[in-house]
Amino acid sequence: MKTLAFDGRTGASGDMLIGALLAAGADAEVLSPIEDVLDVTYRIGETTKNGIRATTVDVLVDGEDGDHTHDHDDDHHGHTHDHEHAHDPTHEHGHEHDHSHEHTHAEGHGPNRTYAECRDIVGEMGLPEAVEADAKAVFRLLGEAESRVHGTDLEETHFHEVGADDAIADIVGAALLFDDLDADRVVTTPVAAGGGEASMSHGVYPVPTPAV
Repeated sequence: MKTLAFDGRTGASGDMLIGALLAAGADAEVLSPIEDVLDVTYRIGETTKNGIRATTVDVLVDGEDGDHTHDHDDDHHGHTHDHEHAHDPTHEHGHEHDHSHEHTHAEGHGPNRTYAECRDIVGEMGLPEAVEADAKAVFRLLGEAESRVHGTDLEETHFHEVGADDAIADIVGAALLFDDLDADRVVTTPVAAGGGEASMSHGVYPVPTPAV
């Protein structure tokens, strides 16, 4: 039985999840449909922090990094996804979550979209049935959270950061890589929500934020 274990005690981001799945043995080639539809590029590399090696992933939109806020250290070597990866399951977050600090969350790259538009884009990627269902389920959960917070109809709910190209690439990419690993079960620790404040499209909010 193949078990996928996720340690969420230090939180996670889309690029970190993708990096961890690649390090666990997923094939980067399965990300190609996303690059074709969204015109994004996955830059995959490695870094070492405090003697621990990890896989890094940056989603490039129009040649720019869609995740400004992640610093992968000076020894990050960027390259496209056809690189052969070491299967090291360790991916380490760059800061602590047990004290208050301020985060700056980028708006994301590319157009911001409604829930319905994100769902339709996923449907146009030609994904395996299970992957498409997983990705759409994630967007539905996010859309339902946003619609409750903003008091809008789900189909008309407008995403900000989550509707950008790089965020879609994070969500669908993680779903594809998870499917490629073909795990029999998944176990996880509770996911740390963090603390402090986050600056986003609606202003500065406490962490965890009331919406997505």
